[in-house]
Amino acid sequence: NTWTLINDSSEALNYANGRTRLTAVTSPVQNDEVAWDVILAAGTWEFTLHHRKSSNVGIYTVTLGSISVGTIDGYSASAAVGLDTISSIAIPTASKYRLKLQMATKNASSSGYVGNIQVISLRRTA
Repeated sequence: NTWTLINDSSEALNYANGRTRLTAVTSPVQNDEVAWDVILAAGTWEFTLHHRKSSNVGIYTVTLGSISVGTIDGYSASAAVGLDTISSIAIPTASKYRLKLQMATKNASSSGYVGNIQVISLRRTA
């Protein structure tokens, strides 16, 4: 499946008029993913995901190349703003890494594998 930028100004949960978010479209299914190439220096990093939680959102499985970073649950019974950070990510060498968010699983209460991404940040902490 593909991902696209959409305008969320008409959403029930209004972040700010005119903002956009990345969302899975056309019937998201298990193992859908989105990925970017990022260049990182060696060191310790943290990954932060700003996202929209909802009753149909899956669990984001985050990887950097072959490095398993962790998971972030996007489920909420009602629409909510999500701000989740995964810390202490060890990057062994400066290189280009493939940052991937995959919907490999979901909360038992979630009705789907939708992903709603507003902002992703990677910050070197050491």
